[in-house]
This record gives sequence, C-alpha cells and structure tokens, in this order.
Amino acid sequence: MKVKLYADIDEEGNIICSIAGCAIVPGRTFDHFFECDSWEIPQEIENYQVVNGQLQRREEPEEEPEEEQPPIEEEEEPSDPIND
Repeated sequence: MKVKLYADIDEEGNIICSIAGCAIVPGRTFDHFFECDSWEIPQEIENYQVVNGQLQRREEPEEEPEEEQPPIEEEEEPSDPIND
C-alpha cells in the first residue's frame, strides 16, 4: 500500500512540516503531496527536501577536516607569599 506524504517547505525547499499515512486525510492544505512506496522516506524526512517539485534525498555535505588544536599546557597556580 502506498504511503501518502503531505509537506510544507521553506524558500530553500527544506521540509518544515509533514504528515504521512496510508489512509490519512489532512485537515488543511499542504504545499506538496507525494506517494511513497514505503515508510522509509516519511521516517527519514529530515534527510529529504523538495527541489523543482520533486522529493529528493539531501546531498551529504562534505566533512571539513578539523583544525588541529595545539595542546593546552596546564599552568601552575601562582604561589601565595602570605601563606608560604
């Protein structure tokens, strides 16, 4: 059975609100409607966006290498001449 997916998107195509179900009847109008073959897309909706009216999986951003931080040296507490 097909899964119905209703979605609202922002200006960049990010899905900001969605509902899904096999026999769902939305209580309001949504920006887009899609029929999915399984629950995979609705369950991972954060990994999808709408591009030119089509539901597409987001491209994985390339991970930037982390900058190597120099080690932090532990400083000694200054001596207290009054209590020494």
